[in-house]
Amino acid sequence: ITGAFLDVRQRFDAVEANQVFEGGETIATEALGELRVVFTPGHAPGHICFYSERDGWLIAGDHVLPKITPHVAWMSERNALADFHVSLDAVAALGARMVAPGHGDPFPDLAERAVEIKRHHESRCNKIAEALDGGAATPHEVVAVLWPKALSPFNYRFAIYEVMAHIKYMGREAGLVKAFEE
Repeated sequence: ITGAFLDVRQRFDAVEANQVFEGGETIATEALGELRVVFTPGHAPGHICFYSERDGWLIAGDHVLPKITPHVAWMSERNALADFHVSLDAVAALGARMVAPGHGDPFPDLAERAVEIKRHHESRCNKIAEALDGGAATPHEVVAVLWPKALSPFNYRFAIYEVMAHIKYMGREAGLVKAFEE
């Protein structure tokens, strides 16, 4: 896993933020008018979206995607999946008419897509609970149940951290996450 990500990391340059947003700020743009900053942690702890009330557009980045669910990874210091669900509810309440995602084409029906994504996570939690109740004793064993075909090291990293985020969200992390951290 580490080796697979060394290659990925070499493709990106480190950047320093010249402005930090907390959510609620507005930015004036020529092309899009005023954009409101919406703090949307979950996919990443500092993720933000931009909302144009005038046009009803949400620039969503990786927070809401049209065909796949955004990756939500385990973080020891926070409940990323809980954060993600709160953020989904927040953007769904905006009433955006169109979403510009970070991957894929723009799409309508933000509120409907938010519900679909939350249903996906509910289903994933149910499958993880079945795996744990069926004898899986580690996050690695849960991954093997959910993805029976071998995953590449790159995708395995996403799978293990996603499973751990769900386990934390479900409140079933005692022992499982601790064993993984060691």
